[in-house]
Amino acid sequence: MQACRNAVSNELSHLTEQLQKEVTFSHAGLLLDRYLEQVSGQERGGSAKYRKNLLQTAKLAVKHLSRPYTLAFERRESLWPENSCVDDVETISRMIIGLGSDSVLETGLSLHHTYGVPIIPGTALKGLAAHFAASVWKNDEPEWDIGGEYHTIVFGSSASAGNLVFHDGWIQPQCVEQEHKGLLDDILTPHHSDYYTSGNAAPTDFDDPNPANSFLSVAGTFRIAISCEDTSENGRAWCKLTMQLLRSALEQWGVGGKTSSGYGRLITKASAVEEPLGAPEVPEEEVWLYETIQRIKQEHHIPSDEQAILSTPLAKLWAEEPDAELKAKKLVAIKRRWGEDKWNGNYGKKAKKIYLANSG
Repeated sequence: MQACRNAVSNELSHLTEQLQKEVTFSHAGLLLDRYLEQVSGQERGGSAKYRKNLLQTAKLAVKHLSRPYTLAFERRESLWPENSCVDDVETISRMIIGLGSDSVLETGLSLHHTYGVPIIPGTALKGLAAHFAASVWKNDEPEWDIGGEYHTIVFGSSASAGNLVFHDGWIQPQCVEQEHKGLLDDILTPHHSDYYTSGNAAPTDFDDPNPANSFLSVAGTFRIAISCEDTSENGRAWCKLTMQLLRSALEQWGVGGKTSSGYGRLITKASAVEEPLGAPEVPEEEVWLYETIQRIKQEHHIPSDEQAILSTPLAKLWAEEPDAELKAKKLVAIKRRWGEDKWNGNYGKKAKKIYLANSG
């Protein structure tokens, strides 16, 4: 049995050396999961050496994947849904996502399943945004709290799914090739080893920091995107608002592990593309309607968009529009939000009188 183990170990050592010399299109995730030659045993120093060699091989694998990954990235760019908001965010510190996931190295890392490059999972972005909304944005607007109307529309509830999709964040192809981007060497340094191992003594400032296992962190620019199943202008407005929420969460809180140590913070690049090419601009009347509905809800304590659209305050604000052409467009947008059944039915009588009396 030992002879079999030695044979496997020797073969792994040979393969790892070959991969380091001739890396072409190797998959970094596969390397990290399957090619660690030794984890523990009598040769503890050797284990650290094998680990370091494996991490260096994974870094090379990512950098040699630039061409096929670029093609995949460009193909993805051409497939965004119609109602999508797209942005570029850049790390201002190291980032590590998936640190606690299963790994033979004890420290995990989120890599793309097919290409092995660093990604930010859409689930991580959605979870961050949901927590940020319920913790920060709810202070200005209670509907962003868990169970509130806005929070439910964007993130869903136990009874229904949300209306927006958070896509995985893909690293920009040029970052894969750059010297200080992509996968980077990092060190995990427990400051209170005795406390974590035995728990007999409380952690203090007099403990000795102990640089332990090395691992990989990430830096670069990531393309993030949010799309809405609702293809109307209202859906587009929700998409933009949610992207604003996500940007704030990434900049102020960060995403992934070790955020308390400064990891995981990203900011919007000045040259970011906010919308996919060919996407229509939001008409002025739709922007006015969305912003006015939100203002009316806050000022008049109206709980829902549906009630605000049927309200008299909205009709009065519409009637004040001096531009006849824009006024007509606003009325079309309002009627579309009412729906034919409500407009022709027994709803919003006072508001409807204002519309009929002031429309030419």
